[in-house]
Amino acid sequence: MELSLDTLLKEIEIVSPKIIVTLGNTPLKALLGNVRIGDLHGKLIDYNGRFVYPLYHPASIIYNRALYDVYIEDLKNLKKYIKSNF
Repeated sequence: MELSLDTLLKEIEIVSPKIIVTLGNTPLKALLGNVRIGDLHGKLIDYNGRFVYPLYHPASIIYNRALYDVYIEDLKNLKKYIKSNF
């Protein structure tokens, strides 16, 4: 995991994105530590001068149909944020 995380952090440094959209718990935890997607999805989080926008993983709506509306709403909010800030 550490090697992969080191590579990810180096890629983020090189690409220097303004916003990072994570899909699911694994990439979110890699960047922010011991957090839960259920607590942070759809919220813009400051991360070392960039922003992280956590989303549920798209496959999660296959296994939990109750997440469908939440996921779509989070995508709509992401679109609004990107349009108004970039």
